[in-house]
Amino acid sequence: FAFTSGFLFITGISFLPLADAIAITFAGPLFVTILAALMLGEDVGWRRWAAVAIGFLGVMVMVRPSAEAVQWAALFPLAASLAGALRDITTRRISAHETSMSILCFSTVSVIGFGLCTLPFGWAELNYEDLGLMALSGLFVGGAHYLLIERFRWAEAALLAPFKYTNMIWAVLFGFVIFGDLPDAWTLSGAGIVVVGGLYIAHRETLRVKGPG
Repeated sequence: FAFTSGFLFITGISFLPLADAIAITFAGPLFVTILAALMLGEDVGWRRWAAVAIGFLGVMVMVRPSAEAVQWAALFPLAASLAGALRDITTRRISAHETSMSILCFSTVSVIGFGLCTLPFGWAELNYEDLGLMALSGLFVGGAHYLLIERFRWAEAALLAPFKYTNMIWAVLFGFVIFGDLPDAWTLSGAGIVVVGGLYIAHRETLRVKGPG
């Protein structure tokens, strides 16, 4: 799932502005809520189901065609968010009996293995700058994945998922500074709807964990 999510997202940002692609992946917490109920047996009441429905309405707003991206390209980050949700749920299940380093090492080996399988479908010669950037990216991804594994030891998946929305701040910042991209009005509107749904899910989860009184 880690390889699939990364592959689909990288494919998506080759067609979409960075902020647009990350905004669409905001569907991830909605997928996590659904999968947490189906696979982990976490309690998801009707209010959170309603918030999920509202969130997916926001996703539909974001994936409509704009002047900068065609609709089909939005399916890549959307599918990446589903694969990422499956990765999160799987991590939540196995983190109870596996160490964070063992999960990280197994995931890394799997990603490298599947990545090597894609070589026959296209290869570009890499210069030293490319290799350096790839190494730096690997360090960031590895560190982020380790922290992701650790967080699932301390809280339920549905509660943690909405923190993904802080990605939008960095996506807009880096997208503008590095690539000169800014999200359009449809993307911002849809992202706002999804964030509202996700934050309500987090609110309901907090109330459930605290219990009455």
